[in-house]
Amino acid sequence: MVTLWSFRSPPVTVVDGMTKRLDTHVAKDFGARLRTLRDAAEISQERLAHDAGLSWSTVSQVERGDRSVRLPTLLRLAAALGVTPGELLDGIRPPT
Repeated sequence: MVTLWSFRSPPVTVVDGMTKRLDTHVAKDFGARLRTLRDAAEISQERLAHDAGLSWSTVSQVERGDRSVRLPTLLRLAAALGVTPGELLDGIRPPT
């Protein structure tokens, strides 16, 4: 078994030639929380992306849980939404 880590996507484990993502619930939970806060702020993905200095596709991928974010991106997203980083992470279950 080999675990591969990437800064832009959830880690994966390779077992017997098969790839499996680890802790995908963290990316999905974060994406759902991001979308909830974005919807509450009544802004589009495009506007959030612009205000955070990201591409629209990145915001879309994060909201779907297909992409994780690094700390600087999390901070930019929080600032663009007008919330604290803690509020953005509220309710996210830790990895198992």
